[in-house]
Parts: sequence; C-alpha cells; structure tokens
Amino acid sequence: MWWAHEYGRHDIVMLLRDVGVSENHVDRNGMAPLKKESNKGNIGDRWEDTEVTSMLWNIINENRVEQFKEITASTPELAFVRSGDGRGPMWWAHEYGRDEIIEILRELGVSENFKDKFGATPLNLKSV
Repeated sequence: MWWAHEYGRHDIVMLLRDVGVSENHVDRNGMAPLKKESNKGNIGDRWEDTEVTSMLWNIINENRVEQFKEITASTPELAFVRSGDGRGPMWWAHEYGRDEIIEILRELGVSENFKDKFGATPLNLKSV
C-alpha cells in the first residue's frame, strides 16, 4: 500500500483495498500511507490532482459512507483536500447528493462557503 500511494498508483491502491489491505497500517514511525500524504503541508491550501483526491472522489461518487468515515476518522485533515479545480470532498458530496458524507464533513469543520477556481461553492452544486 505504501508503494502504491508513494508512486500514485491509484489502480493498485484500489486492488489492495478490495482484498482488505488497510491504508491505516502504521510503520515503525507511526505513519500510515494516508497520514504521510496529509503531512505534506497545509492540505487545504494546495490545489492539485493527486491520488488522494482521486480516491476521495471515487469514495464519494460511489457513496461508500463507511469507508469515508474510516478514512476521515484516522486522518481528518483529508476532508479538506482540494483538487486542481479547487473542489474537494464537500463539493463532490453536494454534487452527488451524499447527505451522510456532507454531515460528516460539517462535523469535521469543512466549510460550504469556500469557492473553487470558477467561483462556485459546494452549495452551488447541490444535487436536486
């Protein structure tokens, strides 16, 4: 799992996850693959398409609430990631009408008032 995260191999991450490999397994320094990714600076200030943003988009798109809970429970700062267009989990949850995930994000303190590069807030994407 470490290698797959380090080299941006989302396909391998998904395969490993499907067979039960945990992304929360820590190394001797107490770091897990997702935690290491989140320690690369102020995560909400970096707008970039990464394996983590792709993974979170997939989880939200497929409405995998329990997996989203597990990831944000172990690494809450991942709730604040932003992709290259400035959108992140709150935008995607609103776009796909994922009310349970929206509530988790609110509890973690993710704002619905931030704007993406087009000036849209998550509330602008609210699924009808």
